[in-house]
Amino acid sequence: MKKFHVPIREVKPARALLSQVPTLAHKHGIVLVYSPACPPCQAMAMEYQRFAAQVRGRIEVMAVNAQRYPQVFEVFPGILGTPTMFFVDRGGIVRTMAPHAGERTAKAMTQFVCSHITSGGACPLGARSS
Repeated sequence: MKKFHVPIREVKPARALLSQVPTLAHKHGIVLVYSPACPPCQAMAMEYQRFAAQVRGRIEVMAVNAQRYPQVFEVFPGILGTPTMFFVDRGGIVRTMAPHAGERTAKAMTQFVCSHITSGGACPLGARSS
């Protein structure tokens, strides 16, 4: 995966993510579990950066390199492969964990987050929830 040029917090090691999730108490968060050798991960790298830039300051955007930190699969057993994104609510609870098999665009990622933080109305990130 290309080096991130926007403030995406690279979590090192994966177990540290458990200690960092509670620090999201005042923000929602999104975590991408990726592998540099994964073609779909490579393909979505620029869009994840674009997404991070669009939501800067409103949600925490993090990434875990599963190749370097394979214990992420033990820490979060719901992760079956890469890429996988999961949503963390303001209380630090992982609410959704799903392989990101859909459209891998910044807009789709924003809609994914908005679907968890709104109840059908306007999303504070600028996209409508479904």
